[in-house]
Amino acid sequence: MKDQFFSPNQHSIEELNKFCTGTMSDFLGIKITEVAPTYIKAEMPINTKTIHPFRMMHGGASFVLAEHIGSVAANLVIDMESFFAFGQSLVGSHIKTAKEGETVYGYASALHIGATSHIWDIKIKNEQEQLVFSGQLTMAIRPKKKD
Repeated sequence: MKDQFFSPNQHSIEELNKFCTGTMSDFLGIKITEVAPTYIKAEMPINTKTIHPFRMMHGGASFVLAEHIGSVAANLVIDMESFFAFGQSLVGSHIKTAKEGETVYGYASALHIGATSHIWDIKIKNEQEQLVFSGQLTMAIRPKKKD
């Protein structure tokens, strides 16, 4: 496995977040905050858009954050002129919860980078760095159709 997948200068954080304007991740307040050589990090506020009636993080919000960071990560390591990556399977477990008013942090790191699929390890942690969610996202890599 490679020691480095991402070039911090490849795309700016502002550029990545702007690209997601008007999407579900934007609606939920998810923002990419770091592109390190071996992982991508994003944050998501726990608020009225991401909680269930008991005022804690909704499980579906965890899956949206996981899919978002894994999808961004996968698309950053492929030739986006010729290929695109999309989510094929996401499995995960909720370990702990986060309360309304907190922020959670999602991390995506590569477990497998293949020509036609990737597997991304997804971790979501709370403000105390405790594990909230752990999952794996499989991404399909397909060629773009020529017009």
